[in-house]
Amino acid sequence: MFRYKMPQWMSNKLSAEKQEDIIRCYDAFNASDKNYT
Repeated sequence: MFRYKMPQWMSNKLSAEKQEDIIRCYDAFNASDKNYT
C-alpha cells in the first residue's frame, strides 16, 4: 500500500500530530481510491 512520506522541509514545519492527521487523510484517500481500481 502506498504510504505518503512528508517532504523533509514540510516535516520541519509541522508538528508530529499534524503530520499524523495528513497521513490519515492520505490513507483514507488511498483506501477509497482502491474501490475504483
